[in-house]
Amino acid sequence: MKIFSRNELFGFKQIIITLIMFVSGGIGCLTTSFSNVDAAAYGNIPKLDETEDSQEAQMLNDLGTSGLATNDSQVNDINSPSIMQMLQLQLQQKDDLKRIEAYHAKQRSERHLSRRAVGDADVSSWDEFVSAASDSNIDTINLKTDLQASSNATISSDKIINFNGFKISLNTSTNVTINIAGGNVTLVSPTIENNGSSAAAPPTFTYQSGSLKVTGNAQISGVFFNSTGTPGDLTFQDATVSFYYDQHGWNNLGNSRYAIIAMTGSAAGSIKVLNSTIDDNSYGFIFFDGAPHKSFLIDDNSKIISTQPDVNQTGELFYFIATPRNQNVADAGIELTIKGHSSVTASKIATYDICGTIKIYGQGTKVSLSEGSILDVYNPRGAAFVESGSGSSFVLDGEGTELKLTRGEIGSDPPNNSPIRFAYTGNMSFDVTDKAKVEVYQNNPRTNTYGIRMFGDQNSINVSGGAEFNVYNNSDPNEASTSVAVTATRAQGILYAGGGGSGPNISTFNLTGKDSQVLIDSNNGAAILSRTTSLSIDAGNGTSFVARGRLPNSSIFYSAADLRFHMDVPRYFDFMNYADGPRDTGNLFYGNPTSEFTHGPIPLSIWDRSAKVLESPTKSWKYVGAAYSGRGPFSVATPSTTGPSTDDFANYMSLNAGLTTARRMTANTSPAKVTSPDLPPTNADKYIWIKALIPAENNVTREAYDGEVFADVKLTMPDGTTKTFNGTSIQHAGYYEYADKTIMNGAIKITGNDGDFIPTGTKIEVTRLWRSDPDPNDQGAIISDPQDILYPVTTVIDKTPPAPAKLVNDGDDLPPSTKSVSGYDGEPGATVSWQLIHNNQVTNGSTTTTVKPDGTWKLDGISGLDVGDQLRFIMTDAAGNSNPNTETVYHDATFAPATTLSIEGHLKMRVPLSIDFGNKVNVDRKNIPMQKYTGDLSVTDTRHDKSWQITLSAQGGDLGTSDLPLYYGDDQGQSIPISNQPALIYTKAQPQVDENPFVISQDWTTSTRSTTDVPKGPYLKNDRDYRLGHHQGTLEWTLTNSLP
Repeated sequence: MKIFSRNELFGFKQIIITLIMFVSGGIGCLTTSFSNVDAAAYGNIPKLDETEDSQEAQMLNDLGTSGLATNDSQVNDINSPSIMQMLQLQLQQKDDLKRIEAYHAKQRSERHLSRRAVGDADVSSWDEFVSAASDSNIDTINLKTDLQASSNATISSDKIINFNGFKISLNTSTNVTINIAGGNVTLVSPTIENNGSSAAAPPTFTYQSGSLKVTGNAQISGVFFNSTGTPGDLTFQDATVSFYYDQHGWNNLGNSRYAIIAMTGSAAGSIKVLNSTIDDNSYGFIFFDGAPHKSFLIDDNSKIISTQPDVNQTGELFYFIATPRNQNVADAGIELTIKGHSSVTASKIATYDICGTIKIYGQGTKVSLSEGSILDVYNPRGAAFVESGSGSSFVLDGEGTELKLTRGEIGSDPPNNSPIRFAYTGNMSFDVTDKAKVEVYQNNPRTNTYGIRMFGDQNSINVSGGAEFNVYNNSDPNEASTSVAVTATRAQGILYAGGGGSGPNISTFNLTGKDSQVLIDSNNGAAILSRTTSLSIDAGNGTSFVARGRLPNSSIFYSAADLRFHMDVPRYFDFMNYADGPRDTGNLFYGNPTSEFTHGPIPLSIWDRSAKVLESPTKSWKYVGAAYSGRGPFSVATPSTTGPSTDDFANYMSLNAGLTTARRMTANTSPAKVTSPDLPPTNADKYIWIKALIPAENNVTREAYDGEVFADVKLTMPDGTTKTFNGTSIQHAGYYEYADKTIMNGAIKITGNDGDFIPTGTKIEVTRLWRSDPDPNDQGAIISDPQDILYPVTTVIDKTPPAPAKLVNDGDDLPPSTKSVSGYDGEPGATVSWQLIHNNQVTNGSTTTTVKPDGTWKLDGISGLDVGDQLRFIMTDAAGNSNPNTETVYHDATFAPATTLSIEGHLKMRVPLSIDFGNKVNVDRKNIPMQKYTGDLSVTDTRHDKSWQITLSAQGGDLGTSDLPLYYGDDQGQSIPISNQPALIYTKAQPQVDENPFVISQDWTTSTRSTTDVPKGPYLKNDRDYRLGHHQGTLEWTLTNSLP
């Protein structure tokens, strides 16, 4: 056998061919067309075509079922070498054909002959993915396992890639990418890992043409998308996406190396987030560079949260959106649109000058926030938002639309990086309209940076349409430097920095539209300062303008050139310089000698240097309009109104050099409002109280002052008659609600019924409301509109409980045996209930009764009483008002407490009304027992667990004297002499077991004792002969409640 095996192996190839030809000429075709494809694994195997597929199957079937064909002589000698050789070769043939089948299966897979429908491919290897990606006949790719990318893939036609819970991994060291060369590509619930730390880490997707859409639940790590010089189109639609990339460079200013998404070069590009949620955890999310403009749309209730992996890591530019530092601002700008109730929250650190968490540059850059959307950006160490480019705009529009920008408390520089910064060019606008809201916070106490910084000229901030605009600069004068010049970096609320530009040298701040409101609060600098340009400020009718700053020796409105400040009749304004120390010379306004400030007719108050700005004003006028001019600035005041108030104003201004010493001025033309009462007026009121509020800064209201608000009120009584009353506000009214005792400061107090209680059912209507002057027809009176009267026609309700219960038993207590009580003079229809108070614990009784029309009532079912308890009877009327437990003051009435009786035991004694010893002549010296008595000697004790005793004495007459000795025979047969001093005749040491009378005299006259024995009860002793005559006297019985 060994020699045979060697011979077999030696001639292997030729023998196989010869045998195949000999055994089955039907497959002789396999002897042709040999090739060396994948020879290492498969040997020389012919290529597969469609006909060979069926031939191969038939050959394997023949070999597996028919076996080897032989002639008879061969069968007769099974051990012959030729037969053994043929069997061995047949086995080898089967092995080779199996290898051929494996190879052909691989070919079928690569050629997508998986027998699925045309256009739909399942992929289980990266080679299959690459092949399917490039095949224009395939429109859907289904991942069947996790894939590791080992070569580039190109997509040139429409594709849907279903990840099916599997992932694609890329090793960035091999520079492998998926290139979108054309077509619209959709990723369904992708999981992509693009791990690597190379500075040149390639993105998962590069882009040439077409579009890329992500939908479903996605997990993506590493660099994701890059289009360079091509019109990138990336959409997240109905997606929930999590991005993560923890690589960064210290200098991220000039390129997109670490951006998750980048669109660069000289072609437009767009990113859209529609009805999607994105969680970005990276150091750079979206990077735009080059012209023409790139756009980013966030719409349809989308939500984005953008953070950085290590919150303590700092860098020159970690960003949500960024453009390069050297972006040519003349290029087409970026368009960022957030709408459709979407929200973006971003928190990343950017420390370099003119950088921010959001940094977008370019001519005509447009930022739009609308339709109830929210943008909240926080940079712990610098600017939150930086925009640049001539013609750039930032527009907020619509109720519910909100912008919040915050510079945090970390670090102290760069000082120019305010929470929001408009850089480089000038000719930029910040527009807030139609009830949108802006909140800007500079929260670093150690820095002198600004709330808002606008570089260049022709910059404008415009607040209109009922919008709200708030800027807070929380620089602390105790921590930040105060030695810098007022025009330098000095913690201004808003800084118009000037510089650059060739247009008119002016900056503007406009506040228009009823109920539009501005609050600028700078704790360590000017409210608004223009460093080089003229400053124009306009505030229209019905607006609210609050500006506060702190400059001990300068002004909160400051212009290095002209200051033109025109204010019509605002709803409210309050300008204040916090610095009010005795040596401080600061005031409100600074500008060149041609500056001007005007306001319409208003109720004006002023605080000069003699007054503390948070205390009462120096002077107030109820109606004055004026224009201010001259050096100082504004040393001259020219009134535009007439009347006594104006005359006094003109005189004051003349004596005090106009506004040169004013540290605060304020006016409030807002009509007063009255609100619906927390609790309606009641029949326990003699007065009507109406809560009055005065709209103040922004959406804040304050309580009315004494004598500030007036109201006329009409009362329609239950019988239909009407009465009219009026009243004025009281700042500290001392009026309390019954339930929560909330004081109503600033309420209008009106005598409601000529000093009497107001009847239930009375209707109250506020018919007129005004403020500032008792006479509503005075020029200074501010009349409220009907919509300001929020006190509806209100009906007086019943809050007075019935009078306390009156009991037929008019005592202060009841015995424990009480089972029912009766009463009278009650409120018909009222409910009578009872409570048992035992050891300070209150238990509601199980029975009630109703007062009859005649006022009488009877309450049964009382039980469980014990000595020392209390029984409370509560009257409750149909309105649910019940007697209080204690005397209670409610509004203008005092309610008496519920009737409460003590449960007490009684110790009572009945004594005989008379005792008769008879008229028998006693001729012997024997005892003389009584013959009869009227009434029993008995004791009733309901005290429970108590003892008692009885003493007896004889008072008056000759009873108990030596002439007629009196004795008492007790139950033990002892004789007790009775005199005029009390003698103890009976004790009860054991408590009674019931409340029935205990009768002591029951056997006085029925005693079976002999005449020689001591009789029971009182008796006489005859110790003399023949005591003839009529004898009488008085017995005094005394019952005490304890033993001696």
